Amino acid sequence: MSEPQSNDTDVPETLQSLLVAFTLALAFRGFVVEGFVIPTGSMAPTLMGQHVRFKTPDTGYEYAFDSSSARIPLRARPQQLLVADPMVSQSQAIGVVPDRAMVAQTRWGDRVLVLKYLYWFSDPSRWDVAVFKNPADPIGPARNYIKRIVGLPGEQILIADGDVFTAPLDGDLDAFKVVRRPGYIQEAIWQPVYDSDYIPIDPTQLERRFLARFDGPPFSPDQPAKWKIRNSRVWRCDTAESTTLAWNDSHLGLDDFNAYNLYQYPENIKYSDDGRPLGGTFDLVDLDSVADLRLSASLLPDDPSALNMTVTLAARGHRFTFSIGDGRAEVAIADGSGEIVDRADATFEIPSTGLLELQFVHVDQTLSITLDGAEVVRLEYDWNPLERLRRSLANFDLAGYRSSPRKYQAPPPKLEGRSPDRRSTFDGCDSNGICTTSPVGSMPGPSRRPTASGSAACSSRPIRARRPGSARTSTSCSVTTRRRASIRDSSLGPIPWRSR
Repeated sequence: MSEPQSNDTDVPETLQSLLVAFTLALAFRGFVVEGFVIPTGSMAPTLMGQHVRFKTPDTGYEYAFDSSSARIPLRARPQQLLVADPMVSQSQAIGVVPDRAMVAQTRWGDRVLVLKYLYWFSDPSRWDVAVFKNPADPIGPARNYIKRIVGLPGEQILIADGDVFTAPLDGDLDAFKVVRRPGYIQEAIWQPVYDSDYIPIDPTQLERRFLARFDGPPFSPDQPAKWKIRNSRVWRCDTAESTTLAWNDSHLGLDDFNAYNLYQYPENIKYSDDGRPLGGTFDLVDLDSVADLRLSASLLPDDPSALNMTVTLAARGHRFTFSIGDGRAEVAIADGSGEIVDRADATFEIPSTGLLELQFVHVDQTLSITLDGAEVVRLEYDWNPLERLRRSLANFDLAGYRSSPRKYQAPPPKLEGRSPDRRSTFDGCDSNGICTTSPVGSMPGPSRRPTASGSAACSSRPIRARRPGSARTSTSCSVTTRRRASIRDSSLGPIPWRSR
């Protein structure tokens, strides 16, 4: 007969197991991996702090905004909060909602796992995202910082016009060179400006809450009667003449606006005679123009061999052109007088399907054209920070800039797309103000979603699932701008920063 099993607990053994587990957990957390919650939106929208996600009722565009900047918890009584649709206007609100309704949707900041042992085996690399102790407050509530690495030992760092420049420790201003981001880093920081996927369901209803006229996409055709772009994701122009679409920045500027920071700007709420809130505007102050843009477009012309178009970006006292035609892709830089100062071209083959997925990119002092995910042609230009500022800022003076840099502003870039002298369809523009045209063809269906970063982009491609619907080939457009560095331009005095 077997002995009954004992249910007695071995207390010393249990305590020993708990102590070992606790010790291993502390060691693992201290030397291997530790989790962090992002407290603020300083790296948004790549990494977001406490935020609210809002889906606009007119276009269906969804974006996140910093709930702490709205100061909702500090309001003693329920109030109304302006809401905006960044695909329609950056400053004009589309209506009001109760602020308490936003409080209920607040989400915690993003969570990240940090490998603590990584730099024991390799040195930090530029563009890594790193967590470190705040040197000024290593044990306080703001003791952990998370930032992207831009400077390495033995370098001077200078930020001018939104780009990062580096030089040796003993170099002068002429020694600074622009630092170009790898493709995967740049892809993560594009910021949407416009996407033709997101058009109002009912423009009349939008105008009623918008308290202003809605003129459709942010492009001005030179022949309005020939163009069909309003309330459509497919833009078409039937004319035998050359035609142009130019970016209209009355509602969507090519600047460093970021919807995440919307409630950092003052709100101006308009009320009816009986005191009901109707809508209003945001006072967008302290924005800087951005010329780093990307345009993406999927084109399906009737005759791909006859495709011919030019996209022009006027910025920094120069004209940057992207041309496609006769089996060649060309990028060129012309000075203020129109003289070509640099150019590059290459041949390309049109896919057998006839569908061309194009990207026109101007970023980090580089121009490029990409076809079906492969770079076709690339042109880099190297201006030092002084050259860059002289060409970017109106009436630039070094002494005045050192004493008051905010007095100098870059004029907004100008973007236009031009078709040749034949019937053509405009295929879209991105946030860089880059626009494309192609010979007339059948391009039905909705457009695609926008990309994210500090440059502009425009695109059309076969649609899958959402944003917004069917799986038909279409032409669409999205505009993106590259997010500027969060640190303001240096004063160009003696070495701004050094890392050793």
